[in-house]
Amino acid sequence: MCIKTLDELHVPWKMAGMRLSEYIKKHGDERCADLFGVKARTVASWRRGERFPRPSQANRIIRLTDGAVSFDDIYKKEAA
Repeated sequence: MCIKTLDELHVPWKMAGMRLSEYIKKHGDERCADLFGVKARTVASWRRGERFPRPSQANRIIRLTDGAVSFDDIYKKEAA
């Protein structure tokens, strides 16, 4: 199944300020991988904070989540 829009996930339109890891935990690795066009293991590494999306991927994530996840939400370090 290839998800093309956020509406297909039945996700509320705006959930501003959600970290990428939180978004992935809420929606699941497989669903996010399908939405973002990457492998589930890539999404899992983003969720765990082991790796981060390339800037082009980040822009796609921001667009596909209708801004629920922002550039800062993707790259800003977690508070210790």
